[in-house]
Amino acid sequence: EIGNLTNLKHLILSDNQLTGEILNEIGSLTDLTAIAFHNNQFSGQFPPWIGNLINLEEFYFANNYLTGQIPVEICNASIIIPSLCFTNNKLCPPYPECIEDYVVEQDTTNCGD
Repeated sequence: EIGNLTNLKHLILSDNQLTGEILNEIGSLTDLTAIAFHNNQFSGQFPPWIGNLINLEEFYFANNYLTGQIPVEICNASIIIPSLCFTNNKLCPPYPECIEDYVVEQDTTNCGD
């Protein structure tokens, strides 16, 4: 039902020990300006819908278990660089050029060559 909250501006779910994959329905919340999911136990691929959130300015996903690559569509968002945090996940390079200098401290042991 979270996908029905179409006027939602901030989605803050940090520090809750949430598990599993991040819901695809969040990608339909195009009015979101801030997402904070840090310090949980989210896993699975980095959400491909990130490019849909063109109003997104703040994005905090540190300290989870997200894997795979960050889609280049993230560059479609209006993210303010200091308000971007992916630290301590398992995200694989190459990282999108618009954010590559800000994706630090990743466990890339399962990324292949």
